[in-house]
Amino acid sequence: MNELVKLPAIELLQLHSRILEELRSRDILRGNNNPAGDYAEWLFAKACDWTLERNAQIGFDAVDADGRRIQIKCRRLPSRKTARLLSVIRGLNDRPFDIFAAVLLDENYNIYRAALIPIEVVQAKAIYSARVNGHRLLLRDGVWLEPGVIDVTERLKQAQRLAIEEQTTPVLNDQSISNQAMLGWLRERRQKLRPKDFDAATAVREERDDF
Repeated sequence: MNELVKLPAIELLQLHSRILEELRSRDILRGNNNPAGDYAEWLFAKACDWTLERNAQIGFDAVDADGRRIQIKCRRLPSRKTARLLSVIRGLNDRPFDIFAAVLLDENYNIYRAALIPIEVVQAKAIYSARVNGHRLLLRDGVWLEPGVIDVTERLKQAQRLAIEEQTTPVLNDQSISNQAMLGWLRERRQKLRPKDFDAATAVREERDDF
């Protein structure tokens, strides 16, 4: 949004903090981890009807109705050139999960590709790195062609669309009203930061500029 370029760094960080708090209140973020990872876990759970485990659980993030353990990984791709290397997988030789759920997100957190991968495929494709003491999987397109891999891209896209519909109120369907709500909070923050002798005429001009 163009309004963001007018804000000092401190107010951008405050807005970022409020966004993270709101995501936690919706049970999308479960801790202080990378938001993309928690978002992927939440989406997979909605799309596949899985039960998410505690954050402290080692080796897997969710279980399905049959008790199968699922480890969930996500990679956000800010550009087409971003490597699809997923975060480290610990203890792979000990088979800490049964299914490996992986999703690629584009720069706007939209679903790009997603798959359910048998652990045997992960063990065959992942490369061990002594530096991180674990395995890393490069999620190339060829992974979707491996035996037993299930493409769940459309299933996750559908879950994402439904989540957007559920979480968008009628008021927020009007983008201008949504922007006004955000700008109202920003103006409130400015008032708190302004010196007492701030010129009222300047305040009126800034308010007009916001729109």
